Amino acid sequence: MVPPPYGITAGLLSLLLAPGSRMVAADLVLQRAAVRKYAVATLSKLGTSAKGAAGSLREMVKSDQDFEVRLEAVGALMAVDPKDPASIRALVQATGDSNIRVIRVAVKSLAGVPTEPGVLP
Repeated sequence: MVPPPYGITAGLLSLLLAPGSRMVAADLVLQRAAVRKYAVATLSKLGTSAKGAAGSLREMVKSDQDFEVRLEAVGALMAVDPKDPASIRALVQATGDSNIRVIRVAVKSLAGVPTEPGVLP
C-alpha cells in the first residue's frame, strides 16, 4: 500500500473534497497525480469489492500521463477484476507502455491471469 501523499489522511482528503468545501480544488494542496496514485492503491487494497472501478482503472492504464499512476493501475486491475476480458486487453496494451516499470508489472500481471479457457486473448 502506498502511503498517503505528504502525510495526508483519509479524513483530511474527505474534508478537502467534501461538497461545500471552501477549497477551490484539492490540487491547491496536493499534486493531482499523487491523489490519483493513492486512490488507485486504495482500490487495489479493496480487491474485488471495487470491481465497479475497473473501467476507470483500465482508462488510467491506457492514458494517465503519470507513469506511477499507470503502474499502480496495472497492479490494481489484477486485484479488482482479474478475469474481465477488457482488463486483460488493457494489460496486454500496457506491455507497449513507454515506461519499462509499467511494462514489467503488466507482464507479471498477465503471467498471473487465471488459465481458464477464453480468459486470455
